[in-house]
Amino acid sequence: MDVDVALEHLGTLLPVLKQLAATSGPVHIVAINPEQQAALVDLVAGLQVFDEQETPRSESDKQLYAEYVSSFQPKPRPVSRGTTLGRPLATAWLDALRTIRVHQLALRWRAKAARKREEVQTLTRLSHELRLISEWEHFNVFRVSEASNGAPLQVTTMYAFHKLGLIDKLEIPVDTLKAFLTGLEETYKPNPYHNSTHAADVVQVVTATLCMDEFTSQLTDLEVLSLLLAACIHDVAHPGVNNAYLIKAYADMALTYNDNSINENWHLSCAFRILKDHNFLTHLSEADYRFVRRTIIDAVLYTDMMFHQQLLKQFQATMGVLGPNLDNWKDENRVLLLRYVLHACDISNPARPWSVCREWAVRITEENFAQGDREREEGLPVSPLNDRDKANPVKGQQVFCDMFVKPTFQIMAALAPNTAAKALAYAAENSERYEDFLAQGIIHLPDH
Repeated sequence: MDVDVALEHLGTLLPVLKQLAATSGPVHIVAINPEQQAALVDLVAGLQVFDEQETPRSESDKQLYAEYVSSFQPKPRPVSRGTTLGRPLATAWLDALRTIRVHQLALRWRAKAARKREEVQTLTRLSHELRLISEWEHFNVFRVSEASNGAPLQVTTMYAFHKLGLIDKLEIPVDTLKAFLTGLEETYKPNPYHNSTHAADVVQVVTATLCMDEFTSQLTDLEVLSLLLAACIHDVAHPGVNNAYLIKAYADMALTYNDNSINENWHLSCAFRILKDHNFLTHLSEADYRFVRRTIIDAVLYTDMMFHQQLLKQFQATMGVLGPNLDNWKDENRVLLLRYVLHACDISNPARPWSVCREWAVRITEENFAQGDREREEGLPVSPLNDRDKANPVKGQQVFCDMFVKPTFQIMAALAPNTAAKALAYAAENSERYEDFLAQGIIHLPDH
């Protein structure tokens, strides 16, 4: 007899089973409805089949088995109101129910053991991926997202905090930090691109940059903390559309922030509201907390692409005057450095290995096209890059790589030569790949 079927019958016959369990003598069924009657007849007929699948292993088991089988008639008689079930049948009932229970527990144990093995394997994979957090080319945030059951931002950020020693140096309460990161990740929306996986990716690239180059030793702990937190929150609650759309649509967010860096202001507002509920920085002095808050705000606002050229010019000019020794960089200049590093990491996808580069390119294209569809439906002008009928995603990615990403890391080389060398090598490789696609007439991103 199938265990699931038997269990269904148990639910149907619960009143009858209670009578059987309460007495060792005959049980008189004084009230049985048609559903119970059909289930009981089926169970009586099926118990022998169920038992014959069990093989007795000892002499006592064989004797019990023989008594068990003998309690059944070859053909069960109909059971109806007024029928009496004698003790042998009642005993057989209970034995069968015990057998079903044993099978049920065994199935649960095997399922639990399988889940445990899977959890161990998953944790092993996750641990392996996170240990690569300081490497530019080997870390894969998509594998982290899968192994962390969709919580890449939480696990990547916690690992980064430990890797960079911030937990101990700043005496950060781990449980409160976890609560903050959980709230943050839950507030990110499931956009194709601007989601918590992208945020985790930027956290990792920031961490790799800090680990690969020596300028990190000249940053204060609060500056490192501010940079990592800015990476965490920089796209939280992103609506999946850009600032230009919000302005064209006269969206409430545009009205709230007066058309100025709308998404970026929104990200900051959401993040600090979450921090208010899970503030792991309450032990900082007022001055230190204000510094962290001010630095995060500045860095996140400058992730707005409208500041790209201005940021590059400012950083290049400052580097030309002060040089790479950060002891010469004071106050506002140091904030400029942090905003530049965050911006470079935010747009670094085309400067990563092809498997990562391509996946992010597909995702941003999908999000852009979704915005274009929305613009068309609402009667708004459709942005050229967002028109799925006219856009050339391969060309768009190549242009972004050559015109925005490469110059960013070329200028950054004076500060972070190791990071820049890795980024520029992959950017050149990916740009050539896009060029090859275009030469073949391929305008849409390939599957691999």
